[in-house]
Amino acid sequence: DQKQVAIGGNDNLVTIWDVKDWNRPILVHKLAHRAAIKAMEYCPWAPYLLATGAGSQDRALRFALTS
Repeated sequence: DQKQVAIGGNDNLVTIWDVKDWNRPILVHKLAHRAAIKAMEYCPWAPYLLATGAGSQDRALRFALTS
């Protein structure tokens, strides 16, 4: 719905930002992994559900319910 953006990288952290106002983004959620973030995807039929995956040191999928 273009109201949130998820960002992940080599810092082992996914951050979800509320970007209704691009000039003043608001941090909504942090999702920690034990390795660099390799994949992220919002669910196509439930756009408030985010799945994330990290590298071989983590080997876990994490899910976040966003608003």
